[in-house]
Amino acid sequence: MLSGFCPGCLLNTVLETETSLALGSQIEEYELLSEVARGGMGIVYRARQRVPSRVVALKMILPSHLNSAGAVDRFRAEAEAAASLDHEAILPIYAVGEHDGAPFYSMKFAENGTLSARIDNYRDKPREAAALIAKLARAVAFAHEHGILHRDLKPGNVLFDSAGKAFVSDFGLAKWLQRECDLTQTLAILGTPYYMAPEQATDSRGVTGGADVYSLGAILYHLLAGRPPILGETPMEVLHRAATEQPKSPRLTNARTSRDLETICLKCLEKEPGARYVSAAALADDLERFCVGDTIQARPVGLASRAWRWTRRNPGLAALSVLSVAL
Repeated sequence: MLSGFCPGCLLNTVLETETSLALGSQIEEYELLSEVARGGMGIVYRARQRVPSRVVALKMILPSHLNSAGAVDRFRAEAEAAASLDHEAILPIYAVGEHDGAPFYSMKFAENGTLSARIDNYRDKPREAAALIAKLARAVAFAHEHGILHRDLKPGNVLFDSAGKAFVSDFGLAKWLQRECDLTQTLAILGTPYYMAPEQATDSRGVTGGADVYSLGAILYHLLAGRPPILGETPMEVLHRAATEQPKSPRLTNARTSRDLETICLKCLEKEPGARYVSAAALADDLERFCVGDTIQARPVGLASRAWRWTRRNPGLAALSVLSVAL
């Protein structure tokens, strides 16, 4: 291979050149103003809508996916999921349409970016961090009540508008609880490893609302500790460690974190879904109790309980440990 040659970089450059629409292009009643972001399946533009006259975010499927019926169906399912949820903390969808055979949808343009760029703002303000996650948990609970799991909650999918109001966005990996079909790829690991529940890496189709609770806890942990709960050199290492290791106490890196808030956070990050909050609403309730100084419902997990849970998850290693002690 030629020194300094990056095939992946070249491919990305080619794809970006081939898939970006010219700024100023007209997509039905929308004029494209600038590209905001792109992902594996779609591209988001800042656009101007004619009627009503306003700036919106316009998400379109990448042309390279138009020949894949599965990709088109998944994109439409994402739009349907997001459009079905009318909640003050879920980014509102304005319209769903199609242009020259390519599906798209328009939504509120959140001009103040994502939580990823604001994480450091919360480290010295744990109560504000708790209040933010409580609001997001209420939105997630609303989605669950309407039969939709998000499955990709992370700082990059929390957006802020000009007033500083936060919104849950990007239901690209959403799952309808009451439907037999799941339009996401069967063999794909769905989610972002740093914020993904352990069970989601092995059974993305069988996950429950507990996976979203875990992700909310992982975001809270990042706000408090300044880093995700589990780190690793590769995505697979992160997933393995998330399944086998306990996150360190966020108080070790941030003394401003109270024991109660740490307890709430770590309860969300339990390996077993049944050991987490029973719902996103229950998590929101406890965070709101914390914010007003009331007694929280969660209780710290003792060393004995953690050891027992580890033994249940790792029976082989536990047996070897007992054997080595006996010898």
